[in-house]
Amino acid sequence: MRVLIADDNQDCLETLAILLTAAGHAISKARDGEEAVEQARRMRPDAGILVIGMPSIDGVEAARRIRRADPGI
Repeated sequence: MRVLIADDNQDCLETLAILLTAAGHAISKARDGEEAVEQARRMRPDAGILVIGMPSIDGVEAARRIRRADPGI
């Protein structure tokens, strides 16, 4: 699966990316909600893990924008 991970905590972001990569998934990482929206437009993920409390826009708003931009995601 193509998985988008968005977290402003660098340690959590990297740890989760390592675990999911080891499980065979293609990973895209974002450090905030705006970057997550941009990454989603580029990679069209099968799944996303978005932290709720991020700077700029939170994970909930990022998910709304991703769905609005591409309802198929």
